[in-house]
Amino acid sequence: MALAAIFEETADTIVDRIAAEAARASGLTSLAAEFLGRYTLAVRGVLPAALDAVREADPALQASKLDGVAASIRAVSEAHHVPRLIERGLMVVAFRIVSEVVRRNASAHGFTPEHLDEELKVFQEDLEQRLG
Repeated sequence: MALAAIFEETADTIVDRIAAEAARASGLTSLAAEFLGRYTLAVRGVLPAALDAVREADPALQASKLDGVAASIRAVSEAHHVPRLIERGLMVVAFRIVSEVVRRNASAHGFTPEHLDEELKVFQEDLEQRLG
């Protein structure tokens, strides 16, 4: 539950950091920045389902919820014509940023950074497998 609590506390900041990093990496024009704003807004719409999946203690239910999260991510990418290679790159950036935030906040939730980072890696692998 600590992982979910950290996500909930920091989700908007994480999405903003991912968007900023994507913008910097691509040298966005104003038109592309407008696109990134729309895409980021759509990604924010996936956050409640992702948080719900992280909170789920039952493995079978969590797997089902992760299927839904992956489908939602794919739908956002397709609606915005984001190629799968770019989607994958954004996922890598996202999980790197999430890992930094989780490690930094772990002790405030009574866990070691390594423990929560391991939980995050399992979640990441499960989600990436579904998006594969």
